[in-house]
Amino acid sequence: MVEKTSVLFQLLAICFCSSLALSSENYQGGKWKLLKRSIGISAMHMALLPNDRIITFDRSDFGPSNITLPQGKCNLQTSSSDCYAHAVEFDPATRNVRPLTILTDTWCSSGALSPEGVLVQSGGYGLGERVVRYLKPCLNCDWKEDPNGLVSPRWYASNQILPNDYTNHRVIRKYPVLPGGVSRNYPSTGSSVLLPVTLSSSKTDTTTTPPDAEVLICGGTLPDSNQKADAGVFVPASKSCGRLKITSENPNWEMEEMPLNRVMGDMILLPTGDVLIINGAAKGTAGWGVAREPVLNPVLYHTINPIIGVKKINRFEILSPSTIPRLYHSTAHLLSDGRVLVGGSNPNINYNFSTNYPTDLSLEVFYPPYLMSNNNKSRPLITAIKPGVLLEYKQEILIEFEPRGDDLAYVGDNNIYATMVAPSFTTHSFSMNQRVLVLAMDGVSVGVGKASSRNHIVRVQAPTSGAVAPPGHYQLFVVHEGTPSKAMWVQIKGS
Repeated sequence: MVEKTSVLFQLLAICFCSSLALSSENYQGGKWKLLKRSIGISAMHMALLPNDRIITFDRSDFGPSNITLPQGKCNLQTSSSDCYAHAVEFDPATRNVRPLTILTDTWCSSGALSPEGVLVQSGGYGLGERVVRYLKPCLNCDWKEDPNGLVSPRWYASNQILPNDYTNHRVIRKYPVLPGGVSRNYPSTGSSVLLPVTLSSSKTDTTTTPPDAEVLICGGTLPDSNQKADAGVFVPASKSCGRLKITSENPNWEMEEMPLNRVMGDMILLPTGDVLIINGAAKGTAGWGVAREPVLNPVLYHTINPIIGVKKINRFEILSPSTIPRLYHSTAHLLSDGRVLVGGSNPNINYNFSTNYPTDLSLEVFYPPYLMSNNNKSRPLITAIKPGVLLEYKQEILIEFEPRGDDLAYVGDNNIYATMVAPSFTTHSFSMNQRVLVLAMDGVSVGVGKASSRNHIVRVQAPTSGAVAPPGHYQLFVVHEGTPSKAMWVQIKGS
């Protein structure tokens, strides 16, 4: 199979003979729960809307799915009449599934949320290469398609929300080659994230003094692994990671090593600022039938590497395994309650339920370690946001919250912070627009005039400009003693 690539860490595909899972007796970090045995389609693409509904879809030429279109609708643009849905809306709270109608092929397409919260989805394959599709976050809304929305055909493209102040159109900085000789894009697919961005107060002009920004790239395999896999030799995937401060005048890669080999993994930013590395395989490459040994254990990457005494603590932590292989065309996405939704996997050219690694239609959730019982303490709870959920740049925000536990442990600047998470569009080991902002904080105080002394207020500042936080919707979390609250959706108005 010959495939194009137009973004850095892309396409993957796989077919395996054995699964790789470390004993859950040794690794008890987090837990798994099956949410839905079948949503009718395989979750190749995934996005979260501001109404907390998940939109997921595959490709329209996979053949009949396991869910039909509503009201007898049929897609007449395929080679044969297709009355099956290839996109669904999923409600994690109720587990209800609603079929959606997509008329053109979305295979390996891209997407992002508009500032108004509309899912803008672009490109695909064949008749879908120039299509732009829109889905509003409202009851009973369905896809609207513009067949000529793109000037150029886009297959394996990516979308990135930008501020309105990019005017110079020039290269600012060039970066050194990631060392080690490992390939990171298709078919030797790795993954990448922009690590949490810590914001300064509004007294700092981010147009002249931008905050530090780092990227992390993990996994992949050797450049000739795909050729060898075609010949039946499955090379172990890479354990290597590279971390680069992209705002540095003279950036250099800091190399690290994961505890597990992984190709085609997903990297999901958590509200704490840590990174969850999940899904993928230990041998082979992306592509149909060219990988082996699904990696069932997620790995947690601690973005801050503490030093205790003279000993440097390892950033990586192996977590409890799933029982479901998540291979080619699998996805993962952070939910507003702090869990991670995981779905998809189809290392076959169509819907096939009789192979060693069949098409998977299920959705499950992973509970990161911060959601596990910790001395019976509760999670922090956001009770109010003042002046409201519609924010302006440089604005002071008062977040009223109840801290963890019943013992009213001291709540101070050293054990609490607030983060804003930009919802991403996830497909093929890449989460477009994924971003975590650690808000500048002005202190914590006990609430006044409340019946309960448990109420506290953390004073934070909204981001200073669209350069660090483009207009749009964000999930706002309070993190106390390492445990995040459930998110409240906020929206930054455009400048």
